[in-house]
Amino acid sequence: RFVLLMLEDENGKPIDPQLLTGEVAPGVVDRWIVSRLGHTLREVDQAFANYRFDYAASALYEFTWYEFCDWYLELAKSRLQDKSPEGAASRRAAQALLVETLDTILRLIHPIAPFVTEEIRERLRDKVPGASMLLATESWPVADASARDADAEGEVGLLIEIVGALRSVRDDLKVPFRTPIRAVLRPCDAAMAKRVAAVQERAKAL
Repeated sequence: RFVLLMLEDENGKPIDPQLLTGEVAPGVVDRWIVSRLGHTLREVDQAFANYRFDYAASALYEFTWYEFCDWYLELAKSRLQDKSPEGAASRRAAQALLVETLDTILRLIHPIAPFVTEEIRERLRDKVPGASMLLATESWPVADASARDADAEGEVGLLIEIVGALRSVRDDLKVPFRTPIRAVLRPCDAAMAKRVAAVQERAKAL
């Protein structure tokens, strides 16, 4: 439902799928989710090859809920909700990746949960370029080794680790979510200090 709500133009009307193209270079968060999706696809392929359907389901669950839903949607939300003319290109790029990622997730989950994925894809189909009438007739996604991005995974992984730790402290101390807190991070060396500086502003926003 959130994805469908985000697929609107600046006037609140459903966006033309022809406009769902990446007009700007992908940012680190976009590169991260593409890299993690590729990793998940390789895990699922391996699990199916070994008839470990439980491993496949677990990998898909972990990626869908904890990386795509918990983190990517939150990190991309500001771009998706930016209806200004200046943010149009970035918004469309985020919308395009949102559709592509969700469509791939549905294809991967389809062998395990065919009925619910067909139902969701039915609502998304007109936003997927060249989509078939049925998800069951779509081709299986192919893992792209070149999509692996260790730098993006490291940067966003650190961001998630920092934000997760701060949220745990907030919960432990019963600090209301909207109450600002001051945190002091002490990097272990210059390299880590540089990595922390790269995610500092994004961590503050979360």
